[in-house]
Amino acid sequence: MCCSNVINDFLSDASTTIHFAGGFNDHSMGKPFRQQTELFRLFNVFNFNQVIQSPTRCVNILDWFVINNLRLLINSDVLPPVGNLDHSPIFYN
Repeated sequence: MCCSNVINDFLSDASTTIHFAGGFNDHSMGKPFRQQTELFRLFNVFNFNQVIQSPTRCVNILDWFVINNLRLLINSDVLPPVGNLDHSPIFYN
């Protein structure tokens, strides 16, 4: 209950910038909207934007950077793989 109150407070204040980043291991980014996961639908409901547009593992976008205020984002991209990691790193600033 307390977590949902905090989230509602953040989302109700338009000046608050929220971002999520990480390996979501979700293959739904390229699927039609009706087939996307609940998490991705939630991001859409609250006007979050997924800024990583290139695959981060094979042909899938598994590593996301999601933000509710694109005006603050300067740049983002996928870097070449590092060593024997199976995901390509992402960066954003």
